[in-house]
Amino acid sequence: MRLNKIVSGLLLASCTVMASYTAMASDGVLLVDDQQNIIVGLTDLKMYSTDGGKTWHEIYAGGKDENGKEIKFFGEAEVIVAEYDWEFFEYAYDETKVYDQKSQYIIYDDSLWQNQWWAGPGQLPGTDPVWRRIGDAKPDIIKVLRFSPYTGQQAQDFQKQLKEALSSKRKVIGYFPEWGVYKAHDYFTPEKVAYNQISHLNYGFAVVTSAGIVETHDTGKGPALMKELAKRTKEAGVINMLSVGGYTNSQVCAERCNEPEENQVKVFEAATATPQRVERLASSIVDYMIQWGFDGVDIDWEYPSTEKQAAQYTQLIKSLRAKLDALGLKNDRYYQLSSAVTANHNNIKYTNPAETAPLLDSVNVMSYDYHGAFDAITGHNSPLYANSLDSDKKFNIDSTMKEYNQTWGIPKNKLMVGLSWYGRAWDFVSANENIAGLPGLFNSGRAGVKGQWDDKNEFTGTNPYRKLKQMALDKQFQRYWDAQAHVPYLYNASAQEFYTYDDTDSIREKVNYIEREGYGGAIIWDLSGDTDDHELGAISAKLLSQEIGLDLNVDVARQPDGRMAIKTTLDKETFNAEKRIMIYINNTYEGEIYNSRSYYSSNTYNANGTVTVKTNITAEPNVGDTVKVVLAEGQPGWSHSVDSGKLLKQVTITEEMLK
Repeated sequence: MRLNKIVSGLLLASCTVMASYTAMASDGVLLVDDQQNIIVGLTDLKMYSTDGGKTWHEIYAGGKDENGKEIKFFGEAEVIVAEYDWEFFEYAYDETKVYDQKSQYIIYDDSLWQNQWWAGPGQLPGTDPVWRRIGDAKPDIIKVLRFSPYTGQQAQDFQKQLKEALSSKRKVIGYFPEWGVYKAHDYFTPEKVAYNQISHLNYGFAVVTSAGIVETHDTGKGPALMKELAKRTKEAGVINMLSVGGYTNSQVCAERCNEPEENQVKVFEAATATPQRVERLASSIVDYMIQWGFDGVDIDWEYPSTEKQAAQYTQLIKSLRAKLDALGLKNDRYYQLSSAVTANHNNIKYTNPAETAPLLDSVNVMSYDYHGAFDAITGHNSPLYANSLDSDKKFNIDSTMKEYNQTWGIPKNKLMVGLSWYGRAWDFVSANENIAGLPGLFNSGRAGVKGQWDDKNEFTGTNPYRKLKQMALDKQFQRYWDAQAHVPYLYNASAQEFYTYDDTDSIREKVNYIEREGYGGAIIWDLSGDTDDHELGAISAKLLSQEIGLDLNVDVARQPDGRMAIKTTLDKETFNAEKRIMIYINNTYEGEIYNSRSYYSSNTYNANGTVTVKTNITAEPNVGDTVKVVLAEGQPGWSHSVDSGKLLKQVTITEEMLK
C-alpha cells in the first residue's frame, strides 16, 4: 500500500491531529439555482457530500458527473463542496467490505482509521475496537450550499411529472431474497445481480411483527445487505424497493394462536385491525424505507381473503400512498408504491382493485404457483395459456391478466406479469399419457421430491432454473413441451418424477406476450434462480427498452339514430390525464380527449372503471376508410395534424360495421 499525504503527514507528526475544516476565502462564486436544482459557478474538478461529509462524490466543471450528466439536488439538501482530494475516494470506508489484512487505512466520519486485526462488514469505526483512530482527515471545504424543495403548485406538478415518466416505461422488477445469500441459493450476494437487466430491485422481505410494526428478519446479514443494495442500485440507476411481508410472514399468527386455524388472526390482519393500527404500521414501513435507503414500498400481503381483510388492505394502501406523497413533496421525490397480488381469479376482489389500483404504481401479479405438489394432480407452475384438460381454465397467465384488466378495469400499463425462475415437482407419477406424447401430465402425484429451495421437512421439489437446466441434460430426464399451455416440463420415467418449470423458450414466449398484449412489464421470482451468465435475465431485459402504449379499445359501429360513430374505451386514469388523444378518419380530425374532457364527443363512465368516448363521424364513411387514434403533444387548440403524434390504434372500416 502506498502512503498518501494524509497518512504520511500523520506519521511525521507522530499521529497528531490534522487541521480542521478549512474554508476557502473565495467562496462567493458558488451559487444555488433552486429552480433548476444545480450549483452555479463550478469551473473545475471538485467533490461534494450530501451526508455531512461521510461520503464524497466527484463533481466536474459545470456541475456534471463523470458521464457529463448535470448533477441535481432536490428537496432540503445540504451540499458540502470541497477541493478534490483523491484520498477520500481511495480510502473511503465501505461497511459491506471485508478488511482481511491488518493495518489497512480507511477514512470515515472525518477521521483516519487503521484496523488492528481482521474487520468484517458492519464493524463501524468509532464503535468497534478493531479500528484504531489515527487522526483527523478533513477536506478543504469551499462552501456549504442549501437547497429547498419546490412548493405549492410547482411541487404538485413536479410530482405528477415524475409519476407520468415512471408510468410510460416498461418495467422489469426483480425480487432479491434476503435468504438468497445462503447455500441453498448458491450464495446469491448483491454483486451477482445483473443490474442492467432490471428496472427495479425488490428486497424481500421486511417482516410484520405481532406488535404491528416492521423489522428486519435476518438481523445478522440483513442490515449489511440492504446497505450494499442501496449503494449498488443507486450506482446502476435501478429503483430500490422495500417488499414487506411475503408468504411465510403473512401466515404468522398474531392473535388467538392457541385456537383452531380458522379462528387465528395473522400478522397483517392484526396490524390493520383498527385505523390506529393501520397508521402505526404505515408509519413504521415508511420510517424503515427511509432508514435503509429505499425508493418505495411493495406490499406482499399473501393474501386478503375476506371482505373485512379487503377493507383493511385498502386502508393500508391508502395510508401508505398519503404518507409517501407527503414525504415526496418534502424531498422533491416520487416514492413508488406497488403490491404483489394473487393470480387466483376467485380472490382478486379482496384486493379491492377499484380503490387500490389507482394508488399503486404497479400491480405485481404473482402469476406462478398455479399448480404444485400441494395439488394431487400434476400440472404447470406457470402456464401461459389454458390446457384443454385443466380443471380450472382460468388458472393461467393469459386468463389472470385479462381478469385484472377486463373484469376489474386495471390499466394494462400498471399490470406486471409474474415470471418464475424456479420449478416444482411431484413423485409417484405414472407415465400415463392423458394427452398423446405428454407422459405424466395431469396424472396423480405426491409431494415427495426434495428440492434445493425446500426448507427442512419440505418436499415440494422447488428448484431454481439453474439446477433444472442441468437436470434437463441428464439422460434420465426427458423434456416435453405442452403446445397448449406454452410451457415445458421434465419427466423421469424410472423415478416417476415430474418437474414443472420455465426455460428460455417459455420465458421468451412470455416476454413476447407482455409486449404484444401491452402489459406494463414483468416481475421475477426470484433473481437467484437464473444461471451465472443470466440466461433468463437477458431475455426479460428486452422489455426495458420499450415504452408502453396507452391501453384503449376502438370500435366503429352504426348508432340507433343511423349515424356512424367511433367508440374509444380507455381507463379512467388515462381519461383524466393531461394526455392529448386525438381521433381521425382518413386523416381528418373528428374529436379528441384531454384532461377528463371529450371534445366534439360524449363520454360514458362504465362500471368496470373505464370510460367510453363516443365521437360521431361527420360524413358517412366508406368501406376501407381508416380510423386513427393518436397521442399528440400540446393541448386542445394546437395543430390538428395527424402526423403530429404517436399512432395508438388504427381501424379499417368494414362492410359489417356499416350495416
